[in-house]
Amino acid sequence: MGLLALVPLAVSAQLTVNPQLTVSGLVQKDGLWNLALENSGVDLGVNIKLSLKDATTGQTILFATTGNLNLVSGEKFIRARDLQPITYLLSRSDLSGQYLPQGSYLACYQVFQNIQTPLLLAQQCITVKIDPIIPPVLNGPVDNGVLDDFNPAFSWTPPTPIGIFDSLTYSLKVAQVLAGQSPREAIEYNTPLFMDSTVKSSDVYPSLAQKLTTGLLYAWQVTVRNGTKYHAKTDVRTFSIMTDEKQKVLPEKSEYILLLPQAGDSYEVHNEPLLARLYSFAPQSAAPFVFTDGQGNVVSKGTNDLVLGENTFAFNLGSNFQAGNTYKLAVTGYNGQNYFLSFTIK
Repeated sequence: MGLLALVPLAVSAQLTVNPQLTVSGLVQKDGLWNLALENSGVDLGVNIKLSLKDATTGQTILFATTGNLNLVSGEKFIRARDLQPITYLLSRSDLSGQYLPQGSYLACYQVFQNIQTPLLLAQQCITVKIDPIIPPVLNGPVDNGVLDDFNPAFSWTPPTPIGIFDSLTYSLKVAQVLAGQSPREAIEYNTPLFMDSTVKSSDVYPSLAQKLTTGLLYAWQVTVRNGTKYHAKTDVRTFSIMTDEKQKVLPEKSEYILLLPQAGDSYEVHNEPLLARLYSFAPQSAAPFVFTDGQGNVVSKGTNDLVLGENTFAFNLGSNFQAGNTYKLAVTGYNGQNYFLSFTIK
């Protein structure tokens, strides 16, 4: 969630300026000009200067000046369109886009009267912290999953922080992966077997769509939009439908358990490969993992390489893990963040 705080400065008794920046974590440059100006004096013409500083280094990374604005007595709410032309001077290339990048900033406004020697009438500063947007993450089916259902259910988690979005919609696409193709190529170039652009949170492959068949590989992907303000795609996953013979000997369906930043409820598992999954926000070599028992003693440990996006693991528990006992798995991921999973062996 974005943070905003006002830093009071001396202002003219004739004019006050109050930024109306949405506390959102997702801020467009034009949104910096959402201001309330209250003029308690006579009508006058003004222009505004804005300096945006990196809150950590104090370096000015953006400086902007506006065109002229006529103010009558009373309060006036203004937007970027009221202040044209606006001229920007940027010291960082990542500020050239529509949105401000992740970071903490100090935005300072100065309002000048348009006279031969400009007179400073009001000034105000705000501090803003813009959080990163975490893209949507696919939940199921698991990547490379072999399913026993010709109408599989697809699910995913929304982008976060969820509170900055007001009209999220999703588009689900399913396509067959042909010989010699990568799953991403199949999604990009093949005619979809199924596509639904009216999805809200999850979807089921409908019986009226082209029937899925055994022995073929399918790819799927979700695209999320929030009007014209945000657009992102998930990674591409694959699945297949098992043959009738395999369905007859299908054991109880295995499930990849999601590792979470905080240990949650304990899962019951068999003493066979423990299937777990983790979303990593950056690739990482030799990410450590450790299994501990109920007393905190280390039972097993090692490392795994993490890729950007969804990671799946199959941990062979072995004889060190005893039925009836509870254990905790901890995986250290990006930026030292730990992810946990508690389980009891049946």
